[in-house]
Amino acid sequence: MITLVHERKNVYSQCGEDGILEKIFSTVGTDKGKFVEFGGWDGIKYSNCYNLVKKGWSGLYIEADKSKHDGCVRNMEHYKDVFAHHAPVEISGSNSIDNILAQYDKSTGHPLEFTAENIDVMSIDIDSYDYWVFASLKAYRPKVVIVEALGRCRHIKDIKVKHPNSGMGCSLNAMARLGYYKKYDLITVTSSNVIFIREEDNNINGEKLFKPSTNDDNCIPPLPGDIVDEENVRNLKPEATLRSSFDVPYQKQGPWIIDPPFNWESYE
Repeated sequence: MITLVHERKNVYSQCGEDGILEKIFSTVGTDKGKFVEFGGWDGIKYSNCYNLVKKGWSGLYIEADKSKHDGCVRNMEHYKDVFAHHAPVEISGSNSIDNILAQYDKSTGHPLEFTAENIDVMSIDIDSYDYWVFASLKAYRPKVVIVEALGRCRHIKDIKVKHPNSGMGCSLNAMARLGYYKKYDLITVTSSNVIFIREEDNNINGEKLFKPSTNDDNCIPPLPGDIVDEENVRNLKPEATLRSSFDVPYQKQGPWIIDPPFNWESYE
């Protein structure tokens, strides 16, 4: 099995994602694929996908900020298979991620020809309810998902998640638990993001292709004022624990333990 923690390298990304993606796709044999990135600024700054664009990939940037979107349009004008979409990504309605991607679906005749299974990587980084956006993704199943978790929560008491209207945040274990629930394997963590691969793409003859690091390489120290759970100061709880605890209720224990008043059934 391959561990990816030492593959981190930044070309345009912020926390080593460029090197990790290079290793993943060289291992699975994907030379040129399709991407979706939202929260991608101007398509270059801190982008997890621009290094792929430079290698000939096609895909879609989604950006809520008009000036950043316009910058992305300018920066991508020489890449005929790369498109920019101006909209906030929301967890329901016309701007849900499923509904935005449907505009670029193969059934519409759009050149990107997205289908349920042919998006190779999706990068979710909107500095807010990233958890809920990932949860709301139902019609499309990217091979690899990069999704932001609140970095300063890595050593804080495990929380299920904050309510989508309460602003930024979910813990590392909360995001990992969601990924397992959606039938993804967690394969590595950077200082900002959790990286998943579809279970079926991480299985070679019954063996896992990638596995997360089990040492301290992914850990970051708590910041002043953090509420530290001394019994859980490593990054991840055991996979078996996370897989079996998605629907376990959490008690409110201080400002970081928030049991959201939310009907999960709408995302099943």
